[in-house]
Amino acid sequence: MPKDTAQPDIRHVPLADLYLHDLNPRQSATEEQIEAKAASMATQTGLLHYLMAYDDPEHRGLGIVAGGLRWRGLQVLAAEGWSRHPDQPALDPVPVRVTSDPLEARAWALGDNVSHEAMTPAQEVRAYAAMRDTGMDAPGIARAMGKPERHVARRLALASLPKPALDALEAGEISIDVARVLTIARDEEKLLAALSHARAGAREHEVRRLLTPDSVPSTDHRARYVGLTAYFEAGGTATEDLFEDKQLLHDEDKLNALFEAKLTTAAARVQEDEGWAEAVPVFDSAHIEWRHIEHLTRLRREEVVLPEADLEELEQLEELGPDGLDEEGIARWDELLERQRGDFTDEDRARGTVFVYANPDGEITVDRAYTKPERKTSTASDGGGTSSPEPAKPAISQAVKDDLSRLQLAALMGALCDKTDLMLDLLAYQLDLRRPSWGAALNINVDYPHITPSFEDGLLLSERVTGLETAHNFDGEASWEGFQAFRDKGKKYRNEVLSRRLARAMNSVHHVNTFVGEIERELSPGLRAVWTPTAANFFNRVRSDYLDRIWADLLELEDGDERIATFAKQSKGQKAKDLEDLFSNAGAQEAHGLSRDQVKRIDAWVPEVGQ
Repeated sequence: MPKDTAQPDIRHVPLADLYLHDLNPRQSATEEQIEAKAASMATQTGLLHYLMAYDDPEHRGLGIVAGGLRWRGLQVLAAEGWSRHPDQPALDPVPVRVTSDPLEARAWALGDNVSHEAMTPAQEVRAYAAMRDTGMDAPGIARAMGKPERHVARRLALASLPKPALDALEAGEISIDVARVLTIARDEEKLLAALSHARAGAREHEVRRLLTPDSVPSTDHRARYVGLTAYFEAGGTATEDLFEDKQLLHDEDKLNALFEAKLTTAAARVQEDEGWAEAVPVFDSAHIEWRHIEHLTRLRREEVVLPEADLEELEQLEELGPDGLDEEGIARWDELLERQRGDFTDEDRARGTVFVYANPDGEITVDRAYTKPERKTSTASDGGGTSSPEPAKPAISQAVKDDLSRLQLAALMGALCDKTDLMLDLLAYQLDLRRPSWGAALNINVDYPHITPSFEDGLLLSERVTGLETAHNFDGEASWEGFQAFRDKGKKYRNEVLSRRLARAMNSVHHVNTFVGEIERELSPGLRAVWTPTAANFFNRVRSDYLDRIWADLLELEDGDERIATFAKQSKGQKAKDLEDLFSNAGAQEAHGLSRDQVKRIDAWVPEVGQ
């Protein structure tokens, strides 16, 4: 047995009098882990390390706080009668180092578990929370455990999660990323509901959407323009997103009221200072859209020809560019450009409209300038303003004709409601050569989403999808004879046309129509069925630091692992090659000692769209 020069309290305790104490962070272990530990001890002459126990006055026996896996392995060997090897010693009673000090017991529990096999994230969360409860702060815990302070702070941020969430994390039912998202839940009921969806397979972004359906992120242009201080002073509330470096604002109505009041004031100031006829605040967008200006005509500045000396100076500044100029030079460049652009006339300002909005960064922006088109009227030659005589009204107005046309169409629709086969034939006929709505029977236009990426390697796309023509190839105006010829091909051909063409017209999985996402989760084999990430098609096209995160995640490396630092020091090209090998080279996977579960995880890995 190992000797301890400090003469600690070492007792030989019957195995039956030992139990696993609640202070031990490792409350669970797999059968494989237990068997591996039992096999190891069966080939050794005794234990290499004492079990460490707390003499808890509230429990009978001694509670193991460090060495729980060894204790489980000893139980297996005892149940076998210590019979695995002829010379195997019977380690019962068990040598145990004992303390009656709860603080010392807690230190043993954490120190032993962290220094041996790495704890799971859930075990770390519970362990660090226990240390915090004794009065230690995150820097102190980081020093004691030999972990980066940021790593400890992140684990402590998860300590507020209820026990079911931490249990799910430890059991591998949810990922650490999903656990982080759960911290933004406003109450436990919503958290547990989202946890249920996560256990059923919901991804990180889907869980986030479930928890924040009506929240506004502090990165929203409205929040940035109003300012969080003003929002909170007005009584607004928010939840801190501990892992996204932002807050989630709960009172959108209050935010909108503050936003509209501030923007209205800003628009009025622009109108007064610049002399416009109208300054319109834009509340519903962070930029000007066509719908705002479609009935207006843009006013143009009267350009100014700069003096020759100023033109020469402007050319010199442009040659130097922003990188070659100091702040004074850039300011002078902006001044000359603004003068060159010219200005609006007083007449334009008197009839002009400008739009005032907050851009995505929350900065006030003015779009200058527009006006309503002038009406042109025919007047009498005497200048009296008399319009030309209007033509006589038709016997049946266009409005009445439109109503009758609508009724005729409604009658036809009613007659077709029970003609299912005919309607399916008409739909397939129209889709077969992508006949447009104006050249066929149904008011349907099928726009095929773009699915061919900018690369060719790593793809396995179905020709049934990619082989469909993309041009409008319709035969005249979809003749009745052509339709009958199509029907003669039979229902099997019709159904094949429908399945292929309608599948090809499916909306994007990431479209605002979340229903498509549900279909994808139910029916699709997933992105990796048609794509394998390679250096050329993915890894060389993303940021180098993102490659570091992928590497650490796939190899399940903890913060501080020297393999992360070694990988990060490589060139981006080498990182991309190493990652490609990890995905497609069995030899590389074997060299890294990947488990079967890790290989399965790599085979299923896809990047988050929001990265």
